[in-house]
This record gives sequence, structure tokens and C-alpha cells, in this order.
Amino acid sequence: MIKISIIIPLYNKENCIAETVQSVLQQSFHNFELIIVDDGSTDGSLDVVRQIQDDRIIVYTKTNGGVSAARNFGIQKAKCEYLVFLDADDIMLPNCLKTLLDLQQKYNTDIASANFYSQRNSNKLLYCSGKREGIVKHPIFATYWKLLFIRTGNTLYKRHCFDIIKYDETLNRYEDMKLILEHLKKYSVAYSPLPVMIYNRDSKGLSICSPNNIYKDFAFHLDFAGKNIWEKLIYGQILSENIHIELLKNKYGIYYYYKNLAIRLSKVKGMIKRKIKQYNQNVTVNRK
Repeated sequence: MIKISIIIPLYNKENCIAETVQSVLQQSFHNFELIIVDDGSTDGSLDVVRQIQDDRIIVYTKTNGGVSAARNFGIQKAKCEYLVFLDADDIMLPNCLKTLLDLQQKYNTDIASANFYSQRNSNKLLYCSGKREGIVKHPIFATYWKLLFIRTGNTLYKRHCFDIIKYDETLNRYEDMKLILEHLKKYSVAYSPLPVMIYNRDSKGLSICSPNNIYKDFAFHLDFAGKNIWEKLIYGQILSENIHIELLKNKYGIYYYYKNLAIRLSKVKGMIKRKIKQYNQNVTVNRK
């Protein structure tokens, strides 16, 4: 019986989609269906996908509606108990599906997530600093400190997670963070420090929002009321990456200054990491 539905939204990625699909087909775990939702591509992406022969691949085409609509469409078409999303320019490592499924079944959580590599040009670095496997008791705290980071490609969901909470189709920037925070407050999550995919930062563009269209940016729809300090700081990070300073200052008032707090704490985090790295290097030298 097929266990995992993998959903790839596709829009104008003809130069990289073949490598992404091959990384899925080469998984050590074989019991999956691969749903590719072409979201109105205007290049040769669809032709590239149709040339790949594998019975597990199912291709759908739809008019362009954005990445959230494509993912929600894929959820509707999925037949399996578990869902994994993957961007059309990222790469699954060979044991990705097995690692995530084993993790979910070991801890019986709604969500299973693992570490991943972030790659820009030839530089490839582990993204999460969490070193321990297990159930994450405070996932929003862990997300802020990057002990855990849920994203497409490194996370497996039980299907019921999307019965109520789906991708917000009115947004096309930070729509994934909106969904992640909602899920982390409602569902249990397990984490593994093993890397399972490569996040390719060189060719992103599917979800990029026009800088003039602030109303489709999650930064314009933040609700600070009733949130804990860590979620507010994540909101501050989102605000720090937006160019509409005066508009957002007027909208959020005193809450806007979580942006400055998030920036300052980010510098402190960087300093702490450098100190730890320095300490570890000194310990190694002294032992020699």
C-alpha cells in the first residue's frame, strides 16, 4: 500500500526540475506517489517532467494561482496517509523519506522534521543547530533558535494536519511561515538532527512577492495579540526583511519594535555561536 504522497508545485523550473524529480525517484524508501502540480508554467518545465518515465509520477496542470494554491491542489489529489512537500529546485537526500517516516512512527507525532543543508553557490551548511532526536516540547521556541526548522523537503505530515489548516492562497510571501506557526501550536512534532535534503538558495523565486504588493505579504497580516515572546520575535524577523518601514510602523505601533529586538538578539546568537566554535577549536588544540 502506498504510504507517502510527495507534492511538488512547479512553475518555470525547467533547468532544475529533472534533478529534483530524480532525487525523489532515488529514495531508499520506494512506497510513494509523486504528485507534480504544474502551475501554468510558461517555459519547458512541463515537457521536462513528461519525459521522465516512472509509474509513481502523477502530473496535473492548472492555471497559475501561486504556490499555495498549487500545494492545496496537490493535497486534494493526494491518496496517502502521509504528505511531504518539496520545492521544484530542492534535492532530497537518498534516505529522506525513510528517515522521516521512521521518526514519525518511533514517536507517533503528527509532524516529523529533520535537519537539512542550506546551499548557496558551492557553500553548503547544516541549517539547524539541534543535536538531539525526539519530541520537541516547545517547537516555536526551537524554531526561533533554529534548533528545529520546518520547511518543504525536510518535513512529513500526517494528512489530517491539513483538514483545517491549509496554505493561505491570499498570500505569496511568508505563506509557509504562517502555516508552520499555526501547525506548531496545534500538532505534535518530532525532530531528527540527520540531514535529509538540500535547500537550494540559488534559484528561489516561486513564492517571491512583488515589493509593491504588501497586502499579499504575511508581514502585513501579523497578529501580535496573545502570542508568546518567541512567536513575536519570529514576527520581528519577518518585519526585518520588509522594505515598507513606515507603513508597517503605523500598522503595528509599539509591536513594530520587535523587529529591532529580533535583529539585536540575532547578533547575540551569532556572537554566542562564534564563541562556542572558538572554545571547541581551543579544546581540540589543547588535547593534541
